Amino acid sequence: MENNQCPICNCNKINNIHKGTRDNPNIDVLKCEECEHIFLSTFDHIRDNFYEKSKMRENKIDSKVWNEITHKDNLRRVNDLKNFIRDCVVLDFGCGKGGFLDVANPLAKEIYGIELDKVIQKELAEKGYTVWSDFSECSKGVDIITMFHVIEHLINPIDILKACYDKLNIDGRLVIETPNANDALLSLYDVEAFADFTFWSPHIQLYNYKNLINLANKVGFVMEMDISTQRYTLANHMFWLKEGKAGGQNKWTMLNDAKLNDDYTKLLINAHMTDTLCMVFTKK
Repeated sequence: MENNQCPICNCNKINNIHKGTRDNPNIDVLKCEECEHIFLSTFDHIRDNFYEKSKMRENKIDSKVWNEITHKDNLRRVNDLKNFIRDCVVLDFGCGKGGFLDVANPLAKEIYGIELDKVIQKELAEKGYTVWSDFSECSKGVDIITMFHVIEHLINPIDILKACYDKLNIDGRLVIETPNANDALLSLYDVEAFADFTFWSPHIQLYNYKNLINLANKVGFVMEMDISTQRYTLANHMFWLKEGKAGGQNKWTMLNDAKLNDDYTKLLINAHMTDTLCMVFTKK
């Protein structure tokens, strides 16, 4: 079924901003004129146990390699959230192969995961983690729920956020990290090659700073802290502009200056144009 209105604000003023995704030429990318929400022209490809059967992964990567790739991000997340994780009950929704669980586990009082992929569930159980398929299987009150690069995959984000709200303790927190629809490469530099690369059929909905907050507000959450980050460097952006592809940080090493990139990151954070949004929400 084709989407003919915004799934967040129900506005029917939508524009086609990109023909096809990098993996499916028959799925277009739409944008709401009212709330600037970006979403795909159809969600039908996500049905039929898409996530339970590992259909999202374009390439099979074993747990060791995947955790090495994501370890830097997980260290950043735990460092940013350590005061909320320490001695608390943590639930990582969409925990994937468990990299965040591994890094956060020493700080947490208890830590659990929710993951649909059956193969990954088995792997994590063998490591000693309790991982469920759904909130209904969790009978515990939770202090903090984390969602790292999950919400962009959800057809029904409001239903999931409501479930988070109900599962959290009174003073509980929800952390959402997701790609930024207002990424500078899209919204400021308008790099066509980056748009061709970044629009991908499993990422069915993309949020910016404003509409992600509005979405959380609808459920009863308020933003407590913005810890959005820029994962890629100035050299990466410059290379996209010149060559139309990633990898500038490995080619133009003279731009890998810490202060230069810190200043660039601060500018993007202030403009809400980082590549990654990350926000901490509390219950009203």
